[in-house]
Amino acid sequence: MKKNKFERQQLNREKLERSLSGTGLYIYKNNSKGSLMLPKAAADGRRHIGEGQTFQGDSYFMEFVRRHELILVEDISERNTVSEKLILDQPDQVTTVGKVEHVVEPESKPLNEASPQQTPQKDVLLTEDPLDGVEIILG
Repeated sequence: MKKNKFERQQLNREKLERSLSGTGLYIYKNNSKGSLMLPKAAADGRRHIGEGQTFQGDSYFMEFVRRHELILVEDISERNTVSEKLILDQPDQVTTVGKVEHVVEPESKPLNEASPQQTPQKDVLLTEDPLDGVEIILG
């Protein structure tokens, strides 16, 4: 089946996205004697990495580690999952009160009672004529 110009362009775009995609989050360090221009932006949006500088990126940049242009400093995604995994994989503990559950509490923002309370908003009609399409039958 022959594809037209727009279908070929769409397929090429999808192929490019797949080739530039990566998983996880890692910290890399420039190992070369000069600055590197990355083929894809790092997590913070930079594309030029100076000599000895570090940046965050996904597994796409592992190819540069294999070529000794970058050094893998740390696996950030592994660090986050390990801390949650260690807490949640604890064996059950039973006390006289009952079973103890290990829970990861989400970071909550402190309440600021000094801020003014929100005033209730005015009701807004979704349509101009709320009885549009309603027939009243008498009798």
